[in-house]
Amino acid sequence: VVYVAVSFTITNQVDGLLRRTAVDVLNNPYIGGEWRFFTWPILELPADVYVQIWGMDGKLRAFSPNISKLETSLDPIGLQSGQSVMRESYTLKAHLRVLTVPLQVEGRIVGAMQVGTRLDVVDATQRTLLLVLAIGWAIAIMLASAAVWLSTRQAFAPLQDVTRVALQITRADDLSRRIPHQG
Repeated sequence: VVYVAVSFTITNQVDGLLRRTAVDVLNNPYIGGEWRFFTWPILELPADVYVQIWGMDGKLRAFSPNISKLETSLDPIGLQSGQSVMRESYTLKAHLRVLTVPLQVEGRIVGAMQVGTRLDVVDATQRTLLLVLAIGWAIAIMLASAAVWLSTRQAFAPLQDVTRVALQITRADDLSRRIPHQG
């Protein structure tokens, strides 16, 4: 439950960052139906967030400076969906979370924008959390086993005494011998 809750929280934070970045980029001016980015430096994009603008013809129209003209889509499947979609993708040997948003001008779709970020930190956090939980689980099982063993041993100590005395009585044929009673 802890692992799922932490993963869900981190993924929601990443999704929020991508949505905010998409809104910032969409509020940027466009001219004549062609998206042109005159204000990339002014947008203050986070260093680990990548943006691509794709035309309906499948050609890359614009991109953020931090991906230096990557000619492949951040999420090819999301790009073909024709609707807003948030997906995980593997591009250039990197694990990405990508938001794909169709771009509309006067009610018609003229392209798509993809906003993505690497999930290296998220993946590392999940691996570390899983390791900590596994070690904690192992320690908890060992402590619980030791506690059960000690309490069981203490609880059954009187029965062992009874068994020992009963065996002595039967071996020695000494019926005068009694089992000690303690409380």
